[in-house]
Amino acid sequence: MTKLPYLCLVALVSVVAVAWQTTSAKATETTLTEISQLMTFNVGYQASYKKDDDDETLTLVSQTDATETWKRSDGCTTTSLKIGFSPNLKWSGCEDKAGTQKIEIVKGKPYPLKVGNKWRYSVNGKYNSGGNWKGTGNCQVSQSERSTTVSGEHDTLKVECKDKWVNRTWYVSLELRQWVRFVRTHYKKGTMVWEFVKVVNEGDGS
Repeated sequence: MTKLPYLCLVALVSVVAVAWQTTSAKATETTLTEISQLMTFNVGYQASYKKDDDDETLTLVSQTDATETWKRSDGCTTTSLKIGFSPNLKWSGCEDKAGTQKIEIVKGKPYPLKVGNKWRYSVNGKYNSGGNWKGTGNCQVSQSERSTTVSGEHDTLKVECKDKWVNRTWYVSLELRQWVRFVRTHYKKGTMVWEFVKVVNEGDGS
């Protein structure tokens, strides 16, 4: 069985943007309430972010009722579920060779997003050039945190998803209804961190 690829999980949460590894998320007492749904964006929406020490932009190039397709400034293109918090459905031009996956939530549900929520998803994927894999991942909203990022301080919900290949953690801003920090740790290839910087273009939906 082939190992799960080292995906660029950039848009999975319908939010752009992300992080730099030297910043920290500080746990604190907060009064966060639940989030009914993540922010949605117009086609053409573009934001800048820090990926470790690099400056990058992310653009929403197309969407359906259930999915979004995003393109990074380095050419990586991904399609993901709008509900967020799972691996990509499709990717090309990214850190690993191109591939596709079928993702299904098999137990629980993310929304309304609140501390204590738990859910599980199944993964069934393949590389375009051959090789496949399958497995499951477990997610939970573990706690509320006051998170310090390059775009400022945010009251966030900490969402953690783990499978046998990758651990993913999102810090989701209550005010913005999108994640402002994303940490991805591959069991062999190490950690990458993204942080939201600013909106570049709101998009027009065309």
